[in-house]
Amino acid sequence: MNISRDIFRTYDIRGIYGEDLTDEIAKIIGKASGQFFLQNNQKKVVVGMDNRISGPAVFESFCSGLLESGCDVLDAGLSQSPIVYYSWYGFDANASVMVTASHNPAKYNGFKMALNKKPLTGDDYQKIYELCNLGRFPKEPGTREKIDLWTKYKEEIKKNIKLQKKLKVVVDCANGASAAFAPELLTELGCEVIPIYCELDGRFPNHDPYPQKVEYYTELIKAVKEKGADAGLSFDGDGDRLGVYDEKGNFVENDRLAMIFSEDICLKNPNPKIVMNISTSLSVIEHIENCGGTFILWKTGYPNITEKMREENAIFGGEISGHFFFRDRYFGYDDALYAAFRTLEIISNSSEPLSLLIEKLPRYFETREIRVQVPEGKDKFAISNAAAEEIKNEFPEAKFYDFDGIRFDLGDGWGLIRPSNTEPVIGTRAEAKSMEKLEEIKDLIKNKLKKHEVNLSW
Repeated sequence: MNISRDIFRTYDIRGIYGEDLTDEIAKIIGKASGQFFLQNNQKKVVVGMDNRISGPAVFESFCSGLLESGCDVLDAGLSQSPIVYYSWYGFDANASVMVTASHNPAKYNGFKMALNKKPLTGDDYQKIYELCNLGRFPKEPGTREKIDLWTKYKEEIKKNIKLQKKLKVVVDCANGASAAFAPELLTELGCEVIPIYCELDGRFPNHDPYPQKVEYYTELIKAVKEKGADAGLSFDGDGDRLGVYDEKGNFVENDRLAMIFSEDICLKNPNPKIVMNISTSLSVIEHIENCGGTFILWKTGYPNITEKMREENAIFGGEISGHFFFRDRYFGYDDALYAAFRTLEIISNSSEPLSLLIEKLPRYFETREIRVQVPEGKDKFAISNAAAEEIKNEFPEAKFYDFDGIRFDLGDGWGLIRPSNTEPVIGTRAEAKSMEKLEEIKDLIKNKLKKHEVNLSW
């Protein structure tokens, strides 16, 4: 059978169900993944899934393939990626798979895998692709066992999080799998929960579960204002991305949220190391350093952040896409539920509302991260490299970070040109200490991309 290499991506395997990902293909991927795990001396595999309509069929086909490969399946059923990650510690699992397409629309599905408590990345997924095409699998079947991750995970969170006062919280789960978990645990932590789209429906009929698309969350914003809530929370399809709204219904930008988390962590941990991705604001970097933290800039992507945190022994990490990684009191993987509870814990310990905590944070003149489409047939990496070389020639005195696209620091401002690892787009961002400098950097990036027929509109 012809399986498209294109669905084997940098951070996952993902395709459109019924087109490039069918039940038959899911079974073959299950067999190949089983062989990959066995080659790495892991026989037991925890498997969970989100609530997409295609989920049960893809899940069963994949598990069937795993069993035929000779692996033993620990069936977690309906779950979230962070709950499956919890199995690394709660069940000492060293191989895990989440059947999900994260924040993508309902027609997509796929697999996020981990080995030895580390997410798989592009090279690993390419090895699985090669194993799919070899087609040689062992015949002795494995066993299957149902496990309950949720109960143990829930108890872990309740031991970890302590709210000092009762909070009113609006929760929009976008009919995704978080609906089965977030309202229940928030209630058990003592919150008054106002649910929006918290009925499980894998078609996502109201809007996609995509916390960073503020335009999707008008009902949440309205409810926060009308009900006098302390905060609003939103989650993506597999529960590893968080969106937070303050008591006025304003979206809290994720780098501002990272500042709040970092400040709290720095108060309780001397000289902590903190890892953030390449598009992080200068104001965030300076705030972390002013709070006593050591800031480390690194590659975008949750496997990259977690690996760098291990390497540097960092106790917190974040990405402006809404992934947060706590190792001060937690396990260090990206868990949107846990990050939400840490947000509420900070609110509950403060005499001030969230909006005021955010307003007090330093801020320069900045853009948000803008993602611009690359014309068909054009190489996004070549464009980024060419633009980088031109900027280096024009500004030899600038400081450059070129481990993930190009970030150039001109002292009083910086810019980013970064090709996406997962889509045919280039991400851009700019920030400066004056509006004039910001406009200069924006024009510089825009003009460099325009030479390559990439039309950026700030």
